Amino acid sequence: MACANQWQSGGNWQRSTIGCCERPFLWGPVLLFFVSLTLVAGFDWRAQRWHYAHLFALAWRNGIVLVAALAMCGLAWGVLWAGASLMVSIGVESVKTLIERPVFVSVYVCIVFSAAVGLGLARTATVEAMRRYLLSLTAWLLPLVLLFAVMWVGALPFTGLAGFLSGGSSQASLLWSCIFAIVFAASAFHDGVTPAPFPPALRRVTQRAWLAVVPVLAVALWALGQRIAQDGWNVGRIWIAFAALVVAVHVLGYAASAFKRGAWLPSIATTDIVGAMVLCLGLMALLSPAASAQRRGVILHLGHAVVAYQKDAGTYPLPEFSCLSGNPGRFERDALVSIAESRVAGAPPDWTKKAQELIAQKRATDREEFPVVTANTWDVHPAHQQLPKGFVSFAEAELVENQGKRSTSDLPDCLFGRTLCAAWVGDLNDEDKTK
Repeated sequence: MACANQWQSGGNWQRSTIGCCERPFLWGPVLLFFVSLTLVAGFDWRAQRWHYAHLFALAWRNGIVLVAALAMCGLAWGVLWAGASLMVSIGVESVKTLIERPVFVSVYVCIVFSAAVGLGLARTATVEAMRRYLLSLTAWLLPLVLLFAVMWVGALPFTGLAGFLSGGSSQASLLWSCIFAIVFAASAFHDGVTPAPFPPALRRVTQRAWLAVVPVLAVALWALGQRIAQDGWNVGRIWIAFAALVVAVHVLGYAASAFKRGAWLPSIATTDIVGAMVLCLGLMALLSPAASAQRRGVILHLGHAVVAYQKDAGTYPLPEFSCLSGNPGRFERDALVSIAESRVAGAPPDWTKKAQELIAQKRATDREEFPVVTANTWDVHPAHQQLPKGFVSFAEAELVENQGKRSTSDLPDCLFGRTLCAAWVGDLNDEDKTK
């Protein structure tokens, strides 16, 4: 769901800008850890296979316990702040000062989170009761989602795609509809042993109606292909394409058993296992340095912008400089510096000028993003000494000259205002010269 949410990050359907600022999110490593842990823990090493019922129970147990632990952390932290505020009201500031320390925050959160997880794992009966309750509620949303899918497919020949293409978020709704259908179908399927909570007639109807989700997915994939052909790849669209791949595996896998007799959609078990493996492999690839989605997205974005500019320099928009300069990551920042130093082949001069202006603004307002050298950057030793005249401008010139040769992530933290750069001033070589 978090991956599908990035569908709207590229803006409207109309050709307006070429967004490239989407960055990797925390959910990627968290999701990879959660799914891979479930796959490893649920594998039957003796039989050399997965049992879906066991995987299902593990995944839901871990998910409920983690959500409850996070909620407990928030509640415990709120109680702590309430107590600190109470002490401040009578003039005691020590408690507030203590809980604001990073060491205390780390220890406190870890203790509360671990205690909540341990309690959840010990109360397996309670967790299972919560799981059954949630699944019983969400399973009955599947007929509603499938009803809208059937209505959409039935009306499409009469309405066409004109209204669909003109909507800024219509493409997102298709992918979200597929995701909701997958989630609710898995809820109804339960562990594969418990029958679906529908009457026999409704089971047959929902099983056949699942085929209506396939055209919805097909139009969503077609829309994504059109956007990529029009505006090129970027970080967000790489993640969206991966999300669409995972969704397609589930939708088509579920549809494979739409006409099978006997159990209700029996292919859900195999499809979920295959989809989990595809998800893990894709996340490992896109989060790895070799195939980083962030690095590849920025490169493809700039390449597409250059090619499009060369084809139609008069009307095609500039790269999304606001994304490259606004809260950039390592690759966005390096790309902006490359444009400013005219190291992007085929980039016109106005791109260079714009990038230089943005870097100057960032250096003046936010030293956390771009390195800068000033007189306040240095911690001079011995304390009575002063920096030689012209040293600051010399260091700034050296930084600018070598910036294109070194990644900003390799530069010392003191150049970003996080600490001070140490400077020793004196006659270092007995030459009667201050250096």
